[in-house]
Amino acid sequence: MFHKTSLLFASIIIIAGLVACNSTPAAPTPDPTQVVLSLAGKYTSQLTAEDFQKSGLSDVGLENNLGAWSFEIEANGNFTASQNGQFIASGNISARGNELNIQMLRVCDNCSCGGNIGRYTYAITAASDSNPKQLVFQKIYDTCDAMAFALTAKPLQGK
Repeated sequence: MFHKTSLLFASIIIIAGLVACNSTPAAPTPDPTQVVLSLAGKYTSQLTAEDFQKSGLSDVGLENNLGAWSFEIEANGNFTASQNGQFIASGNISARGNELNIQMLRVCDNCSCGGNIGRYTYAITAASDSNPKQLVFQKIYDTCDAMAFALTAKPLQGK
């Protein structure tokens, strides 16, 4: 009896060890400083009426957000957004895990999203000879539909 119990116990330990050795380790949490540094750069997007229709948003005022958008993200996380050459917002981007908090600290006179904090996931594609770097945002939460539309309607093209 002792021998069968010992063999069973030894078998369980060996199987558990094999499973542990073949497991994929959890992905490390990204360093927030490195995340913000990886975002640094200038990005543009050209938003069209078709992009607005595809967005599923119904606020007709958001159609005022069509046109050429420019986003400049600094290595310290500060950003500036402009539309058709006009200042729209500036603020700060901070990282937590694979999520970004985007806070608008200053907005244009006609904008109503000052102080807004949006939460997004992101993906960056590396630049190649034929394609620029792209930054893609996916909204988790944002009360400012205008900024959410500008950030998520299509990938931002790196310059």
